[in-house]
Amino acid sequence: MKEGTFCIPCDPGTYITHKHVLKKCLPCKVCDTEFGLVTRRECSSTSNTMCGCSPGYFCIDMKDDDCELCAPHQVCNPGQYVKSKGTERKNTICENCQAGTFSMNGTLNFCLPWTNCTAQGLYKERPGTAITDARCSQDSHYQNIYFFSNPVIISISIFFIIMTIILILRCRKKNTQDRGKQKHKEGGAVGTLPQGSEFRGSDQNRNSLPL
Repeated sequence: MKEGTFCIPCDPGTYITHKHVLKKCLPCKVCDTEFGLVTRRECSSTSNTMCGCSPGYFCIDMKDDDCELCAPHQVCNPGQYVKSKGTERKNTICENCQAGTFSMNGTLNFCLPWTNCTAQGLYKERPGTAITDARCSQDSHYQNIYFFSNPVIISISIFFIIMTIILILRCRKKNTQDRGKQKHKEGGAVGTLPQGSEFRGSDQNRNSLPL
């Protein structure tokens, strides 16, 4: 300090971290809970407040172990599992369930496998999805419903039905054309006289006339 300077302690709620010539101390930082911040270290006359993140939040703006801003952890959706749980320094990482597994609320650390109805001697009433388990039943009626409601089975069935209809229509068209050609040939044979036959008839009539 300069000679003759008179120094007094900082008031509560203010601080100074090093020697200075300021006329007043700096205000202490406030950790705003609306931004997910909590106080990690209280302010003193020689150090500022240090903030951290509330549970369920992680820091997105860190400066020398002091967090300026927090954000809520990502919430995994149904059909996902928590691959890596969030901390104060990093966000939660979610991963989609693989085929044959499900997660109803996205809070599990792993996805659950679908129930194997066949292994339990049951019929599959409803197949599993990424968010629901397979549903089993003792009634074989559901097995038939599942088979005929399968999108792949439906698509294949529709394809074969369409192809069958096309083949039937083509066969009918060909048969109709063949019958038309046959009738045309028969009609031509009846209505057409051999070449020169009319002249032979005239000669015969001429010879039969009386002299």
